[in-house]
Amino acid sequence: MSKKILLLLSLMILTACNANPFYQGTSDSGDNLHQPAKSEGEGPIFQIISSQVLEPKCLRCHSESGGNRGGVNLEGYNNVRRFLPEIKSAIESNFMPPRNPLEQDLKDLLLKWIELGAPEA
Repeated sequence: MSKKILLLLSLMILTACNANPFYQGTSDSGDNLHQPAKSEGEGPIFQIISSQVLEPKCLRCHSESGGNRGGVNLEGYNNVRRFLPEIKSAIESNFMPPRNPLEQDLKDLLLKWIELGAPEA
């Protein structure tokens, strides 16, 4: 009897670890990063884009403290919205970030967010 309970608890813990913070909503496969949103309201949101892409990859140069290189400040949602066409072009052409283009999963995430209309939340 105790082996069955232990097995059941183990399965519950393993399935609980299947969540992915890159997308709102869930997927049966647990690999939400590489799947399109299932319905409206699901998909990457600005908080995820900011923490996973902008902060680690862009703000070093494109922030007040980074000198707003190229006249581009990507701090905050409204600033990012103003530069969406430029961001999309720079990412698709691997122009930005310089020397180290975004990893494909982050590029896909950012482009999907733009495709969905760049939702804030």
